[in-house]
Amino acid sequence: GFDHVVVDSAGCSAHMKGYGHLTEGGENLARRIIDANEFIAVLIENGSLPVFEGNRPIAVQDPCHLRHAQRIVDEPRTILRAAGCEPVEIDPGGMCCGAAGAYQLSHPTVAEQLGAQKAEQVASTGLTRVASANPGCEMQLKNHLGAEYEVVHPIEVYWEALETLDPRR
Repeated sequence: GFDHVVVDSAGCSAHMKGYGHLTEGGENLARRIIDANEFIAVLIENGSLPVFEGNRPIAVQDPCHLRHAQRIVDEPRTILRAAGCEPVEIDPGGMCCGAAGAYQLSHPTVAEQLGAQKAEQVASTGLTRVASANPGCEMQLKNHLGAEYEVVHPIEVYWEALETLDPRR
């Protein structure tokens, strides 16, 4: 009975958008699925949510299920900019981090190599904070980056800005 089902995990939203062929009535559900990055970016762009000034750099890792499966690339950056951050690209081609759902379990050697490469890309920026919109990617990055790194969802970054920068709070 809801207009939207907002999903904050790129892998889950990509999967749920494909429900149309999986179950009876699945197409009705699939049409209502929206990734949280899409949802929040629209609210920012239409003025329903505030934009904060700033240019704090943050590395951006695009989950495959967001970038390649759903073609959602600009929205996380819109959210980060609205939070007063400046997104720093680590991989314009969007190479997989190696998590890929169960891939890291079925292909641990390749997943390990991909995770190490992705961590090197993050480290090469000199930044210790990276935004990623998928829990599998977040775990993979945390596994390959040192304790001095922080991996956060773009919406977490925006929430922090709301809590600390919004004068109405």
